[in-house]
Amino acid sequence: MTLACPATSTINCEKVTTSPESYAFGIPVAVLGLAFYVFLAVVNSPWAWRITWPPLRWVRVGYMVVGMVFVLYLIYAELFSIGAICLWCTSVHVVTFALFVLIVFGAAAGYGTTKALSRA
Repeated sequence: MTLACPATSTINCEKVTTSPESYAFGIPVAVLGLAFYVFLAVVNSPWAWRITWPPLRWVRVGYMVVGMVFVLYLIYAELFSIGAICLWCTSVHVVTFALFVLIVFGAAAGYGTTKALSRA
């Protein structure tokens, strides 16, 4: 059993992951994604959510906005520049979008602030 997606005319992980678009600033996009998720795990850990420093909430939101903009660029690149879709990449894009929604709505609801913590 392999973990590669099938190579069809539309779905082709190898074509996507070996394309010039799979590098940003000379760094593989996969490495940037790993760094993104490591930082996200730190700023969204239970310990970090107990910190009541208001700018941390904006760091979370801003970081997710940058992440979503990059995901939208990658989706655009897959569809229009590369002409193929990577199923693994798509699953990461879906997870990033879900985290974006949770973090933005959490910030809008006041989670991670002193006011929200006093309600708990």
